[in-house]
Amino acid sequence: MIGLIGQIVGGAAVNMSLKSLTNNFVKAIGNDELMKIGLKVERKAKQLCPVKTNRLRGSIHTWRIDWLTVAVGTNVEYAGFVEYGTRKQLPQPYLRPALLSQRDAIEKLGGKLDDVIDPTLGRLAAGGFTF
Repeated sequence: MIGLIGQIVGGAAVNMSLKSLTNNFVKAIGNDELMKIGLKVERKAKQLCPVKTNRLRGSIHTWRIDWLTVAVGTNVEYAGFVEYGTRKQLPQPYLRPALLSQRDAIEKLGGKLDDVIDPTLGRLAAGGFTF
């Protein structure tokens, strides 16, 4: 989540800059780049997921929460017990290692976002917006 707190001088210019920032985010990361990473995490999680009945593996899905957030997970009630273990069962992680397998792609995407944020924040500061 990105949050800006500050004193606004020239609200219309700030509003235009923030709209520009949103458009530049979409241009920088592409409309589907984040979803592609999420689908790769999903695929890896399904490969790593322990299987007894295939219920857990089949329930792993990727969905978009908003334009900058993609989630990968499951609604199976025992998924956390498999991932983290219990007193009687050793952990069998599948989601965390799947996410880590895409670490480089996620960091690269973060770098693209930084390239968009830094110039926009500089323009906002030059226009009278203080942080």
